[in-house]
Amino acid sequence: MSTTPRPRILIVDDNPAIHGDFRKVLGTASADHATPSDSEAALFGEPVATQPTESGAPEDSYEIDDALQGEEALAKVVAARKEGRPYSMTFLDVRMPPGWDGVQTARALWEADPDLQVVLCTAFSDYTWPQTIAELGRTDRLLILKKPFDSVEVCQLAASLTEKRASLQRERENLAAARKAELEARAYAASLETMNRALQSSWAQADSELRRRNEFLQRLSSEVLAPAQRMLLERLDLDALAAGTASAKLDLDKLLDPTIAVVSAIAAVLELSAIDAGTARANAEPCSPREIASSITESARASSLCARVTFDTRVDEHVPAEIRGDAARIERILAELVANAVRHSGADKVELRVARDPQPGMLALTVRDNGAGLTRSAEAHIFEPFHGGDGSRAGLGLALARRTAALLGGELSYEPRDERGACFRLRLPTREALA
Repeated sequence: MSTTPRPRILIVDDNPAIHGDFRKVLGTASADHATPSDSEAALFGEPVATQPTESGAPEDSYEIDDALQGEEALAKVVAARKEGRPYSMTFLDVRMPPGWDGVQTARALWEADPDLQVVLCTAFSDYTWPQTIAELGRTDRLLILKKPFDSVEVCQLAASLTEKRASLQRERENLAAARKAELEARAYAASLETMNRALQSSWAQADSELRRRNEFLQRLSSEVLAPAQRMLLERLDLDALAAGTASAKLDLDKLLDPTIAVVSAIAAVLELSAIDAGTARANAEPCSPREIASSITESARASSLCARVTFDTRVDEHVPAEIRGDAARIERILAELVANAVRHSGADKVELRVARDPQPGMLALTVRDNGAGLTRSAEAHIFEPFHGGDGSRAGLGLALARRTAALLGGELSYEPRDERGACFRLRLPTREALA
């Protein structure tokens, strides 16, 4: 069953019998109004039959109220508006002594409900059309119905004017919804714009802070490096060293390792800062993977002898004789991986292998050791600066190595092994990939 409320129609006439006549025409006659009235012939020219529907039952399409005078009609229109159930239209008689006439009543009703559709019913020339326009103005809310009425015409007026009032209401609701949607869209757009400006400002602040931090680190490193160099020169007796004095050699041995560590740490900080700031630039010059592996092998074997580690290097025959890259940085990455393996491999073996990567145009350089390996927690933080997860392999070396690999257009990854030990794989583009 439809829950749509029926349109409301107000009949305003000083003759109660006419109210019943309108109800019969509009198909809403009750038992009280079903008997013929003496006014039917005068009003409609002939007796009126109740309008049948297609099913043969009387229509009940409208909710009809009535009023005998204009003042009463105004009170009902005001009450209906307050209830939120306004009248769609009114059939309004022109002559309603002793109170307001129809024109006066129409003016008052429109003040209470500007959308009310009015049909002025008249049998006399109480007001000429120019007089009516002068009193009420030109409006599409007013129609004139001359007596005697045609019942079909009355039904058509009721149907069209109630639908007109409903259409006006729908249009206003749609317009209100559209305006609300527009306001919401504008508010959303404004919020996005505000968020965008906030993000831009935040990004600018973060970028400025990063640059400031990197500049600070570079200046700090420079300030530390210069005094360290001066300290080294002041502590060393260069003349005694040239003469081969044993005490001078002993002083050199004592200072060499910590000095190299300080200089290496400062250099790592500077390089890491430059990469993070985007100021580091990689070279793209011809270099030999075999020569790089040989250089790493020679320096690593000296370290591995002290650590009693066996060092093994293998370069596959399919590795290109030459690639285009930054040889110095590639060597620093491999040197860090090998040094890391030697430090943590116990007394077993470290292996460096250079081969073509399964991905075309890529070279794979792998460093394996048979040490204690890494715990799960350590694996998650292995490439973070000064964070080794379980305290092992901590420092700047691996963090710098991974960032350097990215700078070279490659990647550095840790690959867990089923057996003991650790495996790091450096993948770099070859000459074919860069051509």
